[in-house]
Amino acid sequence: MICLQETKMSVFDLNLVKEICGASFSGFAYSPSDGASGGLLIAWADYVVVSSIQCSKIFNSAICESRANGLVWQMVNVYGPQFFSDKMDFLADLQQIGINCPGPLLFLAIFQYDCCS
Repeated sequence: MICLQETKMSVFDLNLVKEICGASFSGFAYSPSDGASGGLLIAWADYVVVSSIQCSKIFNSAICESRANGLVWQMVNVYGPQFFSDKMDFLADLQQIGINCPGPLLFLAIFQYDCCS
């Protein structure tokens, strides 16, 4: 599996995914960029069964199962929101993903959060 953030691409097709990731990659899900920023891609080969794909502007999520050993996990590819007003909703979405996760949870992320006391 390959996860990319900030692809800066508005459209993907299977030929482009194979060119970027390799000929063995046969499935993908993406969220388009917003102009020259953002964009997410999840790509997978036949050794992984992917289901329950969710795509939004700030994350892609999928349930994955290894064909080799049956291990099931959830993967979340994240490009976190830039504006503070969107961050609390985003964190609530991530919390729901964690609550509903069927097994191990893998986050691949770009987060931009400022902390203050």
